[in-house]
Amino acid sequence: MPRAAPILAALALAAGLAPAQPTIGPDETAEAFITRWNEWAHETDPNQQLLADLQAASDTAWDAYLAVQERYQVFAPMPLEDVTAPGNWPAAQAAAEAIAPHTARIRELLASPHLALPFPGPEREAERRAQAAAAFESAPWRTDEGAIKIEQPPLPTTMLEMYFLGDSDGYQVRTSVTRLSSEWQYIHHIGNLGQAVSIILAYLDAYRLLAERGTPLDVLQAMGVESTATNAVLAMLNRHGRRARDGSLETLQSALLDHAQRRRPLSQSFWLDERVFVELLPAWFDPDQPDRLNERGRAYLDDLGISESLAEWADPNNRYTLSNPPPIDAQFAPASEQIRVYTAIAEAYARDAARKPHAIEELESARLFRSTLGADPDRRLAPALSRFFNHNISFELDLRYDIRLRATLTILAVHRHRARTGAWPESLADIDPAVMRFDPIDPHSGEPFGYAVIDDQPTLWSAGPDRKNDDARPIPQPPAPPEGEFPRRPHHRWFTLNEWNALPPEAQAEYDGDIILFPPPSDD
Repeated sequence: MPRAAPILAALALAAGLAPAQPTIGPDETAEAFITRWNEWAHETDPNQQLLADLQAASDTAWDAYLAVQERYQVFAPMPLEDVTAPGNWPAAQAAAEAIAPHTARIRELLASPHLALPFPGPEREAERRAQAAAAFESAPWRTDEGAIKIEQPPLPTTMLEMYFLGDSDGYQVRTSVTRLSSEWQYIHHIGNLGQAVSIILAYLDAYRLLAERGTPLDVLQAMGVESTATNAVLAMLNRHGRRARDGSLETLQSALLDHAQRRRPLSQSFWLDERVFVELLPAWFDPDQPDRLNERGRAYLDDLGISESLAEWADPNNRYTLSNPPPIDAQFAPASEQIRVYTAIAEAYARDAARKPHAIEELESARLFRSTLGADPDRRLAPALSRFFNHNISFELDLRYDIRLRATLTILAVHRHRARTGAWPESLADIDPAVMRFDPIDPHSGEPFGYAVIDDQPTLWSAGPDRKNDDARPIPQPPAPPEGEFPRRPHHRWFTLNEWNALPPEAQAEYDGDIILFPPPSDD
C-alpha cells in the first residue's frame, strides 16, 4: 500500500467517510478479490490494531479474573459462571468490578465504525491447517459459555482447505464476546437492565465484524455470537421483562431489526468458496494423466473420510452425502467436467437458499446431486460432489437461527405492549403494528408464531418440522444417545414437503409437537 494511503484513510475516517466495501466481479479471480479486500481492510484500520487491542483487553480481563480467584480461593474457571452458588457472591461481585474497565474497552472497540478483518496470507497456511485439525479433533460440539449457549458445528478440514478462507483472526473477537458474556451473567443476576442492554448491543457489533467477510467459517462464528445475543435477550425478558421500560425494549428491538437486515445466512456464504474451488480444481489433476489426481488432489479426497463419518449427523436426509467414495488413486472425470457439474449444483443450491422453507416441495440442488450420483456408479465425479457435504446442515442452521431471531423480535414486541398498556396482549394481532414493526411469521409453517398467555406468562412457539400448530405441546425429547454418538434433536430438523410426506407415521410421530421459544427452555 502506498505510504500516503494510511494518512488519507485516517482523514476519511475522521470525516465519517468509509471506503466502499468491495464485492467480487463476475470475471475476477479469488486471488485478485482477496487482494482488493485486504487493501480495503487496511484502509479502514490503517494500523491493523483492532484485533491486537481486543486481545489485550480480553487478556487483562482474564488476568483480573485470575486475581479474584486467587484472592477468594475460587477454583471454578470463571467466578461469574454461577453467581448464585453458595459462597460465590463476594467473588462474583469482585470479579465483575475488576473486569468492568476492560469489558468497557471491549465494547468501545467492537463499536468502532468502518472496521473489517483482512484475509490471512499464504504464509499462515501451515499454522491455519494445524489449528483447523486440532479444533476438529478436540473441540466439543457444543460450547457452554456460562448460561449462554453458543452453537459450534464441527468443521471438517476440507472446508478450510482452500485458499486460506479460514483463519483464527475471529478468535480474538469470540474471546472478547466470552469476556462480555461472563460480565453479563453478573449484570443479569443483579438486574441492571441498562448495562445488560449495552452488552447485548456489543454482541451485535461483534457479529458485524465477524460476518463482514462472509465466508462459511466467518458466518459460523458470527452465528454463535448471534445466538449469544438472542439468548441473552430471551433470558433477560424471562427474568426481568415485567419491569423493563419501553425505551430500553425499543432500543433492543431497533438494534435487532437493523441486525436482521444485514445478517448473512450460512447457506449464502459459499460464494467465494465456490470461486476458489473452480479456480484450484484443475491444479489437483496430474498434467500427464488428466484423469488422475496429483498429491494435492489425493490429499483432498482423503479428507472425505471425515465427511463420511459425520454424514449421519450433518445430512440425515441423505441430500448431499457422497456414499462409497472411490479410492484416491482411481480414475476421475476431467477437471472441466467436474467444474461443469459442480457449478450446476451450486447454482441450484443458491436458488434453493432463496426460497421459503415451509413451501419447498423438493430441493432442486439435492435432486440434481442425487441424479448425478446415480448416473455415476464409479464416482468419477467425486471431487466435485464432495464439496456439498456441509450444504445440508447450512439449511437447518439457517432455519434454526432465523426462527430464534424472529422469536426474539416477537417477544420483544409482546413486552413492549405490556410496558405501554400494563397487560399482556391476548394475541399477536392485538399488538400495534408500530410496536411490532415486522411480520412475526414462523418459517416452519408460513403462518404467525403460536402465542398464548399461560399462567400470566407469555408463551411463544413454532409449529416445528411437522408444520402443524399443537397449541404449545412440546416435541418429545428422545432419550440420551450412547456415549460417542451425536444427540438426536428432533426440534432442529427440517424436511421438504416431499420428504415429510414420505416418512412413515411412526417417524412423523417423533416430531409431533411444537418448539417452545418463550419462556426459553433450559437447553435446546
